[in-house]
Amino acid sequence: MVLGWTRMVNVDKMNSVNSKIQQLYGPGMKSLAPMVRAGTMPLRLVCARYGADAVYAEEIIDHKMIKTKRHVEDTTGIVTYYTGEWGGKSERKVFQTCHLEKDKVVFQVGTSDATRAVKVAEMVSQDVAGFDVNMGCPKKFSVSGGMGAALLQSPEVAEDILKALRRNITDIPITCKIRLMEDEKKSVELIKRLEAAGAQAIGVHMREIPTRPSEPAMWERLKPLVDAVSVPVIANGDLYSKSDMKKVMEKSGCSSFMFARGALANPSVFLPGESAGSVLLYDVLKQYMSCASAVENGMANTAYTTLQMRRYAKSDRRVEALVPLFQQNKSQISYDDIFKVLDMEPVQKAASTLTWESLGLNLPTLDKEPNAKRQRVE
Repeated sequence: MVLGWTRMVNVDKMNSVNSKIQQLYGPGMKSLAPMVRAGTMPLRLVCARYGADAVYAEEIIDHKMIKTKRHVEDTTGIVTYYTGEWGGKSERKVFQTCHLEKDKVVFQVGTSDATRAVKVAEMVSQDVAGFDVNMGCPKKFSVSGGMGAALLQSPEVAEDILKALRRNITDIPITCKIRLMEDEKKSVELIKRLEAAGAQAIGVHMREIPTRPSEPAMWERLKPLVDAVSVPVIANGDLYSKSDMKKVMEKSGCSSFMFARGALANPSVFLPGESAGSVLLYDVLKQYMSCASAVENGMANTAYTTLQMRRYAKSDRRVEALVPLFQQNKSQISYDDIFKVLDMEPVQKAASTLTWESLGLNLPTLDKEPNAKRQRVE
């Protein structure tokens, strides 16, 4: 009886994870890409509200995350992983999340070690929908530490990390995100090895390690990778619109998409159908500020994310008015200052369990077609 019950529990877990894989990465799914500094909770919540099926947090290095403690705020339910003394000058927030994104947020770790990767996954699995290993970051810090794109050159280490995660983490999907190799055959060989090691979905940034962001993504290079594996492949690189998704699908057969700069330019790109990208950045930015204020997001992070959104969006004089403000010392700027510039009503810190309404994201029009965003691109 015990063995039978154990098998039943394991089957239920497997079915649950398979369901999560389809909800996060299946056909027609759209994700917010992991972005350093910008991928904090306010932007993730705005994108989730507009219809993103998965919202990746910014990459967090395993060494840093292992040092954190977990705190759950009594009133709002916000979960914070932090270092230092809670509420003291030494407090540093490392990762935050809440119940509103529980079924969508994907934690991304920077790691070169299976034991540390498992430790981090065990810490956060109760709070996130998925766990992703960064295997594509080309920055010197990551590569010199054997992380990010360095794993592309050390596939045996990447395999060891994935195998360890799959052995120990059974309640959420385990995925990874890579870049293209300069040799197309090596890209195909790598993605097959990652699938065999246990990756349940694989994001592919359609640029090689030395390729600069200003150079076009190589959409035509994705098809052999999609054809080589049976797990979902998520396309990333130069995706800004529904039209771009359609072109990538036609070139590669890929049907799951990840937006980075396209989401910064306009988070409403996640809206279903012809509504995608239809909301003005000024209006989206007001929603972002309401959310950031309600969860007391750090001003330096809010300023950085706002300026990144402005960088990739169409110019708007009302948004441009924020630039002089953000050139000041961030410690001297308040959210009330921002509200005045954007001609907004003041938003107070959330005093109870977070709701879309308390975050300024109570948008009824987004609920009219709850399943529309999960339809395949036509």
